Amino acid sequence: MKLTLLISDMHGKAGNIEYLSLWGKWLAQHGRASKIIWVDQLLPEIYAPLQQEAIDNLHGNITSEAAISTARSRLADHIRLENPDAVIGCSYGGYLAALARDAMAAQAKLICLSSTRLRYLLPIATPCKVHAIFGEKDPFRPKDDIPQSDLYYSIACIAGADHEFYRQPSSCGEILKDILES
Repeated sequence: MKLTLLISDMHGKAGNIEYLSLWGKWLAQHGRASKIIWVDQLLPEIYAPLQQEAIDNLHGNITSEAAISTARSRLADHIRLENPDAVIGCSYGGYLAALARDAMAAQAKLICLSSTRLRYLLPIATPCKVHAIFGEKDPFRPKDDIPQSDLYYSIACIAGADHEFYRQPSSCGEILKDILES
C-alpha cells in the first residue's frame, strides 16, 4: 500500500486535530496508508516548555531561521526513514515539507495545502515538484503575478475558500486525487 505522510499545521497536537483524521480516512478510501508528522514533534524544544505568553507568540517562535532549519532537517529525516510516495503538508507543515523536498524520492508527490509561506520560495526551480493549493480568499497566498505552473511547481486556487480549507478534504479532494494518480 502506498504511504502518504501528513504534516500538521503549526498548532500540532495542541490545535484542532480532527482535520488530520479526516485526511487519514480520505486517503484510506483511496487505497493509501497514512502517517501523521506533528509540527510540535519536529520542534519539541519550542513546544514542550510553552507558557501562555509563548503560545501567543508561537508564529514568531517557529518562523525564526533557526527553528525553520531545525524543523526542516528533522522532517527530512522522517521522510528518508519512511520513504513515502506522497507528502501532504498543511499550512506551515506544507512550507516545511517544501523545504525538505530534497529528501523525497524523485517520483514522490508533494502537496502543500494553504502553505502561504511558499510565497517566499516561489517560483521553485528544483525537484521534487511542489503542488501548491490555496484558498482564493486567503490574503497571504502568493501573488497572481507568479506563473501558475512550471516544471517544478503548480498552483491551484479553491474558489471562495479561505486559509483553513485544508480542514475539510471535500474542499480539494478531487484536485488531490488527480495529483496522486498522475
